[in-house]
Amino acid sequence: MLKTLTLFAASLTLSSLRHFRRSAVMAMLTFFILTSLATYLANFIALPMTFNISTRSEVLELTTVDTTSFYIDNGTVTSGRLFPDENDAPTTNTFRGLVEIGPNVHVSLTRVGNGPITLHVTPDQNRADRALPPLRVQSAPTNATSPDLPASTFPETATFRIDIDKAPFTGAIVGDRATVGRVSHHSDLFETLPTLREGRIDVIASSLLTDVRYNVLTIDLAIGDQAEIIDNRVGGGILGCVISATPSTPALDYSCRAIGSAVKISRIHTQPYTMKPTLWDYVKADPVLTSLLALLGTMMVVALQNLLGPRHKPSPPKTH
Repeated sequence: MLKTLTLFAASLTLSSLRHFRRSAVMAMLTFFILTSLATYLANFIALPMTFNISTRSEVLELTTVDTTSFYIDNGTVTSGRLFPDENDAPTTNTFRGLVEIGPNVHVSLTRVGNGPITLHVTPDQNRADRALPPLRVQSAPTNATSPDLPASTFPETATFRIDIDKAPFTGAIVGDRATVGRVSHHSDLFETLPTLREGRIDVIASSLLTDVRYNVLTIDLAIGDQAEIIDNRVGGGILGCVISATPSTPALDYSCRAIGSAVKISRIHTQPYTMKPTLWDYVKADPVLTSLLALLGTMMVVALQNLLGPRHKPSPPKTH
């Protein structure tokens, strides 16, 4: 009898030990996978993201990073010195032709309501690249038989006033330290200050296991907002915009793409704040990631139940 009980106890101990080891290994493996996945996701969401910006705004400001050009069908150009003295008077001339803007130039595009477009160009004194002229203009010939006019360069500042009553305006520009919209508190004596009218920013990311793109977060912009893309690596994010304006539609329509870490929103009577997707935003948006986390969570629960829950005890051997 004693020998039988001893054998039963040994069998129970060995079975419990084996069960505990299997459950412990499964729990540790699941925990390791979850921890590794969480670490990967934390590093993944810290990477620069793609921002799609669609707005109707009366103002866009940026500093060019590459050469860009605009065709102006009907306008005027006013040129002057960046730091004029009392003897320097700006000159204004009618203009139709091509405007070529070099890199490291601060550009401001404004259009209040259905009025004309104002393109203001100023070289960035902190990052001036003298290898290329900040501004170069090529006037269009008056008719098909007229010879091409020589190009002119502007070493200082220039302002173009573009009339779009007869032809729409379309262009593209790439720059950094860009702001869409402007937080305006007061108008001045000479003009109504431009503002953002409406807009939306979509944050785009790639799926965890595929190259499929999906929308992680949508940020709605209200009238009067100012949006700026932030890149933690270099400061301001690189922004590329296609710009369109028609006589019947107020302001300027922008379709922009930017690479950055977050978007900074400025609103009247509030402190500026940054917005970017959270880990939960990624989990909700990516069906592959959602399914993977659900599977791993189920494995973790089963492993813990087997490890901590009641276990089946083997029946004692029958004695005669």
